[in-house]
Amino acid sequence: MDPVNVAAFTEDELPTAMISIRPLSRALFLTALIGGATLAHAAPTPRMTTPAVAALSACLADNTTGKDRKDLARWVFVGMGAHPDIKRLASASDADLTDIDRTMGQLMTRLMAESCLKQTREVTREGGNGIETAFGQLGELAMQELTNNPAVGQRMAGFLKHVDLMRLGAALAPAATTTVAPAPLPGASAPR
Repeated sequence: MDPVNVAAFTEDELPTAMISIRPLSRALFLTALIGGATLAHAAPTPRMTTPAVAALSACLADNTTGKDRKDLARWVFVGMGAHPDIKRLASASDADLTDIDRTMGQLMTRLMAESCLKQTREVTREGGNGIETAFGQLGELAMQELTNNPAVGQRMAGFLKHVDLMRLGAALAPAATTTVAPAPLPGASAPR
C-alpha cells in the first residue's frame, strides 16, 4: 500500500483517510506485543538469525496449528495482563490461568522435545538467544493470524478517531527546501 499523504485531505475526507491508515494500527500492535513477548525474562538482546534459527522457526510454524498459535496468544495475553497497569483490563480465573499454563507447557514440550527436537538441539548448541528468536517469530505469526480477524482489526483501529491527522500530516510532510548559494572560497572574489 502506498503511503498516505494526510495533509492532502480536507476535514470532510479524514474518515476515509483513517481507513487507509488502519494497517498502521496492526503494525503498532504487533510491534508492541511481540517486542515484549519473549520466552526468557532477560534484558532485551538483539535477535540472532542463523540457518539453525531459521530452521527452528520454520519447524515451529510447520508443526503448530491455528489452535496452537491461538493458545500461544492466550498465554502472551494473560502474561501481559499480569502487569499492574494492565491487570484491571484483563480477567482470568485461577482455573483459566492453570489451563493456559498447562496448555502452553504441553505445546512447548511437544515442539521442543518431539516435533522440532533436531532443530532445537542445533540452536541450543549455538547458544545465544536463538530459541527466543524462533519462538518470537512463531508469536508474530500467531498475532498476525489474530489481527486478521475483522473484530480485532476494528478494535485495534479504535484509536484512529483520536489521531490528529492534520497535525500528523504536517509533521510528516516533506520539509521545504531552500536553495543556499555556496560560500565563496577563501581568497575568491564574491559574485557580482
